[in-house]
Amino acid sequence: MARESQIKKPRMIFLDLMNTIMFNHDRFGPQENYPAVYHALGGSNLADEELHLIIGRAVERIEIDYSEPERYENFPHARYYLRAEAARLGKNLSQTDRLALNLTFAFQECGWIDAIHARAIEKLAREYPLAIISNLWGVPYFCNRVLRISRLHRCFLGAYYSSELGMQKPARSIFQYVAAKHALLPEHCLMIGDNLEADIHAAREAGMQALWISYGRESDVPQALDFPDAVELLVSHT
Repeated sequence: MARESQIKKPRMIFLDLMNTIMFNHDRFGPQENYPAVYHALGGSNLADEELHLIIGRAVERIEIDYSEPERYENFPHARYYLRAEAARLGKNLSQTDRLALNLTFAFQECGWIDAIHARAIEKLAREYPLAIISNLWGVPYFCNRVLRISRLHRCFLGAYYSSELGMQKPARSIFQYVAAKHALLPEHCLMIGDNLEADIHAAREAGMQALWISYGRESDVPQALDFPDAVELLVSHT
């Protein structure tokens, strides 16, 4: 548990999305029913096997590039990988099929925010301005939809996704960019996330404070057991 003295009251708090407040995400693999999603979204030109090949190969390529430091500030959108894999199969997709393919990928990448985490977000938003900084590969349509359905969009002044910015954590530039968007210096901001390298060390290198969601793991950085625990710490610190 972080001591209160380790965290100075920030002017704004940035939240990671996946594994911090959103769960059951990145549902990729041969067990997934991509065709049902694809057809529901208007897709028709890809056979089931082709759809699994395109998404599976795209995920493999993205995961390789995702870990390359030279890609941190120049990270391609998932649609480029999906288009390339479709072309490898000789598929010339219509605009409708391209959209259905991209949204199928986005649906599988998105997760859900449960009631416990939703209440914690609302509680924190009553005390601090909030925004999201997330490493997302695909279009954020479904992630934004989850925020709206749960009415949590009202809690955030912005949501910043790597797929839209073309840069990803742990690049220091993404933290500095988002702080500047809100007319703040990095030292006036706090980042909360579960990834020790991408969320915590990187934010601190960018000049921010950071609070790690540890889930029982060990480190000497300021930390909380989970997000609701972090909220209690920060609200008691106001």
